[in-house]
Amino acid sequence: TAFFLLICSNVYALNIQHFRPSIDGLGVLRLDRSEPLPVGGFALGVHQNLSHHPLEIGRTVGGTRLDSVVNWYWGWDVWGAIGVFPTLEFGINFPFSVLSEIEDLTAANTHTTSSLGDLELRSKWTILTPEQNTGALGMALVGFVDLPTGDSGDFYGDRSVTGGGK
Repeated sequence: TAFFLLICSNVYALNIQHFRPSIDGLGVLRLDRSEPLPVGGFALGVHQNLSHHPLEIGRTVGGTRLDSVVNWYWGWDVWGAIGVFPTLEFGINFPFSVLSEIEDLTAANTHTTSSLGDLELRSKWTILTPEQNTGALGMALVGFVDLPTGDSGDFYGDRSVTGGGK
């Protein structure tokens, strides 16, 4: 069971960058484990994902699509993390789009582009590891801050600093 906390502020951009991988190599794709990396231990990795029609605007009429804003999106995440204390690790995620096919909102033209995403800084603080109790339960707080390095015009970033926790 996972508990998620999301703190929202005003939204200024549509962002198709939804994949937030586990960045310490201990979890599975998006699921973080409670255990941190050992002190001085590090992990590096790459994830990729391909989406067809990740952003559409309009209503469906008779089951047909009215308009796609982003037709194709092929994104990569290059990430790394390091254990700094027995219960604390820090990580970074650098997302970028190798290929996005985008339709301009002001015209019916489509163009293909590559974009940088918002740089994510993440920390994980372990509160309880499975080895510390008989129920084999673990608990950690994961906080993240996204810096606006992405291109909101390509729907691959926000215009301001965002963040949250889980």
